[in-house]
Amino acid sequence: SDSVDRTQKLMAAFGIETKDAGKVLDTLNRTAQKSGISVDKLSDLMTANAASLQEMGMSAADAAEFLGGVEKSGADVTVVMRGLQNANKKAAKEGKPMNQALQELQDSLTGATDETTASQMAIELFGTKAGAAIAQYVRNGQLDFSTLAQSAQDSAGSVSSTYDEIVDP
Repeated sequence: SDSVDRTQKLMAAFGIETKDAGKVLDTLNRTAQKSGISVDKLSDLMTANAASLQEMGMSAADAAEFLGGVEKSGADVTVVMRGLQNANKKAAKEGKPMNQALQELQDSLTGATDETTASQMAIELFGTKAGAAIAQYVRNGQLDFSTLAQSAQDSAGSVSSTYDEIVDP
């Protein structure tokens, strides 16, 4: 089926072994329930952005949680990913972990006195094309990098628990 193919592609993109398919499905299911994104769309986004997300130090679970959060926020995932790719390169040049660079920017953007200053800071980190949009997403509360990149450790078992809830409410 199409869903099976998507899951296999996602697992291949993240180098996940077949024996861990249940964990992947748990993570996709949980993220879909929390964010409202379809499992198919989430799988496609994860597969398309796997290299960049892994380069930023995200596991498949982190990536699912992050992309589900971006999608739920209403922010444009393509714009956010383009900006994050630029930010990751700059953070690496400065010797900073990506999560530190994002947290610093989150704090700076929310504390900026005006939109122009916020946009300039975001453009410095995310690049010209994505910076202004990401600044707006953060300033209006659509994106919060401090919560989006949290691990999805509590995803395990969500498919089983959802099934159990359906069978025995």
